[in-house]
Amino acid sequence: MNIIYAASYKSIFLINHLISNNNEVIVISSNMPILEYCKAKNISCKQIQYQKISLIKHPIIYRALLEKAYKSINLDGDLWFTHNNHDSFGFALMKLYSERGSIVNWVDLDPKTKPIKFRSLLKELFIDFPRIIRVILNILFFRVLFNLHLSPSSIGITKKISVTLSQRNNSKNQFYSNLNVKSEILNNYLTLKPESSLDISSCILVWCWEDFHEKYIDFNIFEKLIKVLNSLFDIVEFKPHPQYPVYLNTENLVQLPPSIPALEFIDANKVVIGLSSAVLIEAIMADCKNVYSVIDMFPDIPKEILFDQKNWLKEEMLEYNLNGIIFIEDIEQLKDCCKKTLN
Repeated sequence: MNIIYAASYKSIFLINHLISNNNEVIVISSNMPILEYCKAKNISCKQIQYQKISLIKHPIIYRALLEKAYKSINLDGDLWFTHNNHDSFGFALMKLYSERGSIVNWVDLDPKTKPIKFRSLLKELFIDFPRIIRVILNILFFRVLFNLHLSPSSIGITKKISVTLSQRNNSKNQFYSNLNVKSEILNNYLTLKPESSLDISSCILVWCWEDFHEKYIDFNIFEKLIKVLNSLFDIVEFKPHPQYPVYLNTENLVQLPPSIPALEFIDANKVVIGLSSAVLIEAIMADCKNVYSVIDMFPDIPKEILFDQKNWLKEEMLEYNLNGIIFIEDIEQLKDCCKKTLN
């Protein structure tokens, strides 16, 4: 039995990879969109329920909740997980499994973290003292209470220092870094479906509507964007983020289910449009030729946020030796680029 601890959407690549190789799989997760995906695909799954509390403030309660989660899983088999940050509780759960005799496979599908040197950590300490102290204390508490080795690293778009799992600590944590499976997933699974034989033009708009978008996305520009796409393509699909499901009351717009990964709706004929979604990177990895970011079309986005979002996309392309995302600056450029794909 292969037990997949699925904390993020990246885990779905591993789930499908193991199933396609005729492995028996059960998914455990506290992430509802992932559980909904598994149910839609008839994949065995089990929900983990736990209360998020501070390890520093409540170490005894934290340990009790960890034991409770471990017992609620009540499964024997090899354990798998795919993330490197934002889930210290999950890492501690993996450590508990490894200490009690299970094989724990780590297939790291998250973006690479950047280790922080001691000098840089001191510098950050003066900039954001409370948060850095919290990071340091969490690392120390996990080391002392669970013998779990974690590291401070900069992650994500903002490059903030956070508690992360590092490859150099694998032997200490008794995690097996399965690089072969990672390579197979990146080389084989991220492959688009064959081009549709139907003479139909289509595009997919991948969108996230959280607080950031409420503040800075001009809905009038967004409506113009939709109208332009509807005027050019036979089918326009709208794929909301699974954690922020939004259903637009717009004619001629195909609403896709939030819980199904966008990549499952993309074929080689399709134009992929978004702001700074990871789907843009995944589409290029899957050899999609027409991928556009429209983040520059929204002038209310502060310059520092715009820089961080675009820089993250560029760094991700650099990490995987990719290129191909076109940054669209206005409606006219979008029209021209889309028209070229239709010729």
